[in-house]
Amino acid sequence: MKRKVILILITVLIILKIISKVFSTGHEIKYFIKDNKKQFQISEKLIKNTKNENPSYVLKIKTPKTTFNYNISNEFKGKKRIIAHIKYYKDNKYECILPLFKENKTLTDVVCKLNNKFYNYTDLVGNDKLNKFVNNISEYNYDKFKNKLDVKQKINNVKIYKNIDKISDTIVLDNYKGIDIVNSKNTTTIKLFKKDIYKKYIKELNDKYYLIADYDNKYEFNKFYLIDIKKGKKKTITSNQSISIDSYVQGSYKNDIYLFDKNNKIQYQINIKTKSVKPVENLDNNIKIYSVNKWDKTDIYTASKQLIKFNYYEKNSKEYLKIDKVGGQKTGYYYYYEKEDNNYNIYRSNINKKQKTYLFTTDDISRIKYKNDKIYYIDKDCLKMYSDKTGIKTILKNSELKFNKNLEFYIY
Repeated sequence: MKRKVILILITVLIILKIISKVFSTGHEIKYFIKDNKKQFQISEKLIKNTKNENPSYVLKIKTPKTTFNYNISNEFKGKKRIIAHIKYYKDNKYECILPLFKENKTLTDVVCKLNNKFYNYTDLVGNDKLNKFVNNISEYNYDKFKNKLDVKQKINNVKIYKNIDKISDTIVLDNYKGIDIVNSKNTTTIKLFKKDIYKKYIKELNDKYYLIADYDNKYEFNKFYLIDIKKGKKKTITSNQSISIDSYVQGSYKNDIYLFDKNNKIQYQINIKTKSVKPVENLDNNIKIYSVNKWDKTDIYTASKQLIKFNYYEKNSKEYLKIDKVGGQKTGYYYYYEKEDNNYNIYRSNINKKQKTYLFTTDDISRIKYKNDKIYYIDKDCLKMYSDKTGIKTILKNSELKFNKNLEFYIY
């Protein structure tokens, strides 16, 4: 009898431990690592099962003079002390580290501090001493971070590179008669219109659904196409009222897409779940707008003269052209946009703002998409992606992207 009770208690304790681990919001620990006679202090914080936060390890690695910050996805499944070794280099110009994780995994490029800003090694190649340090790290694979341009396939005028195999996202790319759906497994073209449409402002991706107006109508329409990106299937949503082609989508909130008809001065709310279209209730000559986590309003006359889009990220800044805050209060990022001549330099810090790391330079910041720790952007005629795990990767090339900024892309 006693043995049976003990077995039941042990079983209950094991179950409670498993439940505690599964539903835990993470851990926070500090430890030291000694490598090549140098000691580094590690602050490791795991964030998981927390609303609006991407499951991640938030890491601080302290050298004698500098703190290096990292956000690493939770691929270690809640384990502690995920950093095993630190590779360290310092001269009168650079201070660099490469954390080696459990099982000698390298999840980032070598990061170097230069003039109070931080750079990936791939942007600094050329310094002999630094090159020698990196070449002596057997666990580091420089090719992993190189932007190789090996073509995987061509579809219409689009050249798709093998870098697509390094991402799990699906890309929706505008073309003049419909859309291309591109991912690592296959590519699908969905034709929507009889003729080429060069300017389309009534379109939006909401979760896995792409919505676009029926542009076969020249002046007014009452039908939308709704494409399930996952299944590649097309349905229609019908409006009881005719809507002017001279309209634009402002943005999405939850299951709703908001559209403003400039000609008729009407704002519409399109629900992709119920497949309904209805005018937004009268707001005394105002329309609803969503700006950085709160609802506001603006007058219909301003919205008729310029495109009033929802602002999900942007913060005011005197030092930078703009700053976007992306993600949660614990695992999110700040992106900093700096104009230099005709180009833009993009930097990123994690939520503490203490380490600005240079990511890339581009000539176009009107088409930017964020996905967890990844940022997708257009550079000339190419769609590119940056993440700490991969560096810059060119996903596809389409000469029309350079000439027509109304050609958009979306990430699912």
